Amino acid sequence: MKPALVKKFFPNLLSWKELEYLINIRPLMNIERVAVLDENRNRIDEIEWDNSPWTIDTDCYPPHLLREYIEKYVCIFHDMSRCSFNINKVAETLEKKFNKSVDAHVYVCRNVNAVHPFGVHADKVDNLIVQCEGKTNFKVWDPDGKLVVDCAMIPGDAVFIPASFPHEVTTLTPRMSVSFPLHTDHPTTFEDRTWIKL
Repeated sequence: MKPALVKKFFPNLLSWKELEYLINIRPLMNIERVAVLDENRNRIDEIEWDNSPWTIDTDCYPPHLLREYIEKYVCIFHDMSRCSFNINKVAETLEKKFNKSVDAHVYVCRNVNAVHPFGVHADKVDNLIVQCEGKTNFKVWDPDGKLVVDCAMIPGDAVFIPASFPHEVTTLTPRMSVSFPLHTDHPTTFEDRTWIKL
């Protein structure tokens, strides 16, 4: 498979307002799901905080701290393939098309001066990345080092990156994207995509 850029793939996948709603559900924001990374790819999670007596999961970030991290660092929200109807639908469509288990990771960088913690890197799995908010420069090279994608992605644009293809992300404005990694170790263990309507 080859890298592919698709303009206007999914213009309304996830908005800042929808993310705001999700991050304010404190039980969802635990240290297993939320990765806050410094410029050296180190997780920032050694800080302790006080919890109210009603707190069940004491490993959930308090809102004031999560807000600080979101404004300063690159934050990644894992295990988000069911966080909205649209994201669940894209994940389900990819699972059916490729017969591989799919997750969704929400990447947020609101500080344009933050050094992106990944630099040029290659993933072990195929990825579909959808730009949701802001503007991002995306570069993808083939395994021989030839630049094959160099574009400024705007909301709705998507890029497919095959496993082992080096790529680099540069934040141009405060931005949010959703990455859909296609799992290779357990290709037929799928998430239950039933969407509950009341």
